Amino acid sequence: MAIFKAIALDMMGVVYPIGDDLRDLIIPFLRREGCALPEQDLIGAYRRGYRGEPPAHFWQALGFDPPFTDIETRLMKLYE
Repeated sequence: MAIFKAIALDMMGVVYPIGDDLRDLIIPFLRREGCALPEQDLIGAYRRGYRGEPPAHFWQALGFDPPFTDIETRLMKLYE
């Protein structure tokens, strides 16, 4: 019998009521903010950021201008 020291879980849909934060929160938020890029481009930029690309690259790829603190603050309020 194996002894587990830790279990890692993806908390989306478990603790949070949203199961797909990208499609259920982030993309609708970006649309409201005026981003008209095709969904596949949004998903690609999100995935590059998820894999370690700097946040500034994400916002620039979506057509937003620096500084990004205001839009990042508005996005984080979705998770409150």
